[in-house]
Amino acid sequence: MRLGRAVAITASLSLVGAVIGAAVGGVLLSAWSLTVDFSRGGRAGTVAVATLFSALLGAILAPTTAWLFLRRVQLGRAIAHTTIGTAFGATVGLLIERFVLDRTMLQLAVVGAVIGYFAAAVRLRLTTRPSSARPGVSSTDAHGG
Repeated sequence: MRLGRAVAITASLSLVGAVIGAAVGGVLLSAWSLTVDFSRGGRAGTVAVATLFSALLGAILAPTTAWLFLRRVQLGRAIAHTTIGTAFGATVGLLIERFVLDRTMLQLAVVGAVIGYFAAAVRLRLTTRPSSARPGVSSTDAHGG
């Protein structure tokens, strides 16, 4: 693969990861912020910082995981599954943090999001069958049989 093409693919994956990370993080943190008392202000700033952090995580994790771990997985499938895993994990983390531990911190949301992302990636890696190295060639042809 040419270097220019690899750079373009990596940049595209990073952009997609950033946009999806910002969307998932922004929506979940906006909903979370409604359960927290922001009587002195700061709701918008908190959500904005968390959204930027989510975008940064997505920009780093998407191309890294795609190149190193999910090369054989269809791109749309990888994006959909890891997005759902991330959203689910972050939601569970937020719910535990807010309603079980009665805290308004966001550590478990971040931990949950990362766990959900990697759980989805691992599941995809384990359930995706490798494609033939050379299309149109059967295994007996490749081994001289």
